[in-house]
Amino acid sequence: MFFPIKRTFQKNKGFGLIETLVAVTIFSVVAFSVYVGFAQIFKVMNALQTKNLAINLANEQIEIIRSLSYENIVLTGETLGVGIPQIQNITREGNNFSVTTDIAGTDYKTIGVEVQCQDCNYQDKVIFNTIVAR
Repeated sequence: MFFPIKRTFQKNKGFGLIETLVAVTIFSVVAFSVYVGFAQIFKVMNALQTKNLAINLANEQIEIIRSLSYENIVLTGETLGVGIPQIQNITREGNNFSVTTDIAGTDYKTIGVEVQCQDCNYQDKVIFNTIVAR
């Protein structure tokens, strides 16, 4: 006697291999996109923090020079005025900055301060200029 076999596995309502692979692939793409987005945000935040340190350092150097008397703001060899070096290497929060200060003029002195991070990903220079009068 011959009995037909019922195929019950066709009525199974679970996820198949293809559906699972598609879901894992979609999840992987979304997770990787989120990861790349966060990595970029941290990179930009680090660059902004470095730029902020450079701006504060340039402002500090300008204020030090402004606090000097007018006669002491002179460029003599390797130093400016009273012991301010023309080129300085300053470390702030683990970052090494190169600070270059220039003075030009006689009646009105133009002071330029240029700050650049030596070992950072942010390599743009921060340049401040100001005029000091008698």
